[in-house]
Amino acid sequence: MALGAIGAKVAQFQLGNNHDFLSENPSGSDLYHLPGWQTVGRHERTHVLYVDMCAAGLQDIETGLPIKKPSELWHTNAHFVASLEDMKCSRDHYHAILQGSYQGQNK
Repeated sequence: MALGAIGAKVAQFQLGNNHDFLSENPSGSDLYHLPGWQTVGRHERTHVLYVDMCAAGLQDIETGLPIKKPSELWHTNAHFVASLEDMKCSRDHYHAILQGSYQGQNK
């Protein structure tokens, strides 16, 4: 079973037992389009918070420029994400372009 499907099963288990979960993934990825995650997304307790990782200080190791990396936080408990709600790009800087490699590693 693929890792994404396992994560969905864990989230479904948590929901089914009235427990909480938190999942972070880049916006636009295929993860939340998987059937299991679609089920999780339709649950009344599931909420989504959109954040930009540059607001958390994510930077390109080579250039030092901020990396925007829009991300989604799927969660069931507002306390998990309360300190992250304002993590939006301030739009007062340039962003690194993630392509190529640095020291033999893909960016």
